[in-house]
Amino acid sequence: MDNKLFPERLDRNKVYECGIFSLYTDKVKLPSGYIIEKYHQIHHHHEGVSIVVFNDKDEILMIREMRYTVGHLEWEIPAGGVEDGESIEEAARREVMEETGCTVKDLWIVKSLPSFSILLMAMNGQYQ
Repeated sequence: MDNKLFPERLDRNKVYECGIFSLYTDKVKLPSGYIIEKYHQIHHHHEGVSIVVFNDKDEILMIREMRYTVGHLEWEIPAGGVEDGESIEEAARREVMEETGCTVKDLWIVKSLPSFSILLMAMNGQYQ
């Protein structure tokens, strides 16, 4: 693959690190030659899962979460991190139960997203 299509990292400084993620400030050269002096990048230490849950009426399960950065409630699908020693499917089932009180039966991976999350689909979600 032609590397001229991708930005080149010229320098990296770690700004912050905790058990969940690290924050870096990179100096990046774009394929056009333009240099971005401060490109901020978050690296998540663990994978995450996002789950689209359908019930028997083909309705999608949504939750409302307060998001500090936007200052209001946001509609979202259940999501969260994969814990050490946990499979992706186990994490998906746990997150759906923790956030909604629902269980899921049929579960499959749809897409691995370029950030930190893996998208899963679940059919026959049921409230417990």
